[in-house]
Amino acid sequence: MEPNFCQECGIPIEQGGKLCAECSLNNLSPMKPPRLKVNLCIDCGEPISPKAKRCLVCAAKERSRDPDYKIKQQKSQKRRWLNEEYKRERLEVLRSGEVRAKISRGVKKAWSEDDFRSRQQEARKANWEDESYRQKVIDGLRTPENRQERSDLQRKVQGTPAARSRSAEISYKRWQDPEFREKMLKKFRSPENRSRLQEISRHIWSNTEHRRRMAELSRARWKDARIRREIIAKQKALWEDQAYRQRMNEQRNTPERQRLRSETMRARWQDPTFRQKMKEKVKAHRS
Repeated sequence: MEPNFCQECGIPIEQGGKLCAECSLNNLSPMKPPRLKVNLCIDCGEPISPKAKRCLVCAAKERSRDPDYKIKQQKSQKRRWLNEEYKRERLEVLRSGEVRAKISRGVKKAWSEDDFRSRQQEARKANWEDESYRQKVIDGLRTPENRQERSDLQRKVQGTPAARSRSAEISYKRWQDPEFREKMLKKFRSPENRSRLQEISRHIWSNTEHRRRMAELSRARWKDARIRREIIAKQKALWEDQAYRQRMNEQRNTPERQRLRSETMRARWQDPTFRQKMKEKVKAHRS
């Protein structure tokens, strides 16, 4: 005898029974086991709810390709971050050790894929071509707070020998590429970059502690005979280049440079220790 099945849930009903044990429906008509309809994702084939077309992962990917959805998400995120309580809670979560380790693992895994890396590079290039975006980023990086924060972070990260060695290897490898080298030299020699570097250099050297530390490092390096010979040899090789010598002479003999040298020497000559040291050097040289 063919068993009875509930028309709603499809559970077999015992012979002689009147109600389904699961849904308590009074149905004793013989029937075949029902075929429950299961929807599958049209992209990946995973089971989904009856009213859906895609699973949650594929739906998120589809929304991420929509420019309007991206704009809505950005606006929504900005509104949430204006709430100080929300901002404080999110920062506490993001700065926790467990979350930072998880994010770091995810970032490393993502950047190990060539497809993801190429997409990120294309997106950065597209963003950087936008003049308003580029100016906004540059203005943000040039703030004193941001400069100090990046300087502290760089000293912390690059302070270890392993980090310095790894950075040197990466820079050396990239510098072997003629196209990269030509692009960087062109960028460094541009008037805009020179003026920016001069501004940064003046800001850094205005710090008395930085000047003292750099002077100590220079004196320590100059005491090393091998380093001293290398520096002298490099300077001699550069000075033998006629174009380099002419360019340096033009830079040194400008009225602005002469005025700065005069002011610097007058300020240093007011120091009795410096004056005495220079007199001793002159006497030693004459003798």
